[in-house]
Amino acid sequence: MSDSPVGICRGALHRIGDTSTISSIESPSTVEEKLCAEEYDDVRRELLRSHVWNFAKKRVKISAETTDPIFGYGNAYKLPADYLRVVQIGSWVTDVLYTDYTIEGNLLLLNYSPDDSASSTDPAILNFVYIFDQTDVSQWDSIFKQMAKLRLAEKLFPLHKKNTLMASIQEEVTIKMPKARSVDGQDKPPARIERSRILESRGQSFRGSNKYQGFYFGGP
Repeated sequence: MSDSPVGICRGALHRIGDTSTISSIESPSTVEEKLCAEEYDDVRRELLRSHVWNFAKKRVKISAETTDPIFGYGNAYKLPADYLRVVQIGSWVTDVLYTDYTIEGNLLLLNYSPDDSASSTDPAILNFVYIFDQTDVSQWDSIFKQMAKLRLAEKLFPLHKKNTLMASIQEEVTIKMPKARSVDGQDKPPARIERSRILESRGQSFRGSNKYQGFYFGGP
């Protein structure tokens, strides 16, 4: 079964022609187990960050820090412990082109300034959608599992160093990754982009508009 970290590691080993039996990467004892344990977490996080996977999205409300940034941004929000990538900031899906935020360490820095013509919104709480570090393999999409095995197989190459096999695996990753992202993307409707007509008439971006407050980062 591939519904566990060990199952993913076994699948990766099989892709490089290694039939070794591994039983644990939490307490590794064999060479294969130690190498899998060393690479597994990094491969998982790398793949999760590479795309807005539907199975790894989470929506929460994050609280503003009591101390604002020294300069440049007006508000700071602590990111969730399992955060990997921004998907959406705010309540509505809007244009990704005009955003004003940055990630510094475990903080999201943002200029939160509701439109004066609209009702005020509490900046102490921010709606936030993100990709989280989904460690439960049973929740992974089947395509993602296959990609995890392939990427891990690349990392396990030092066990055998078969150049032709390595080239084959790398080519398979190159071909299958775009397909995996495309299939996953078909499970959600296209994002509707909305902007404030008042701001557009002023030749400005949507930033600061409370009516359409929300930044979306659903990209590839």
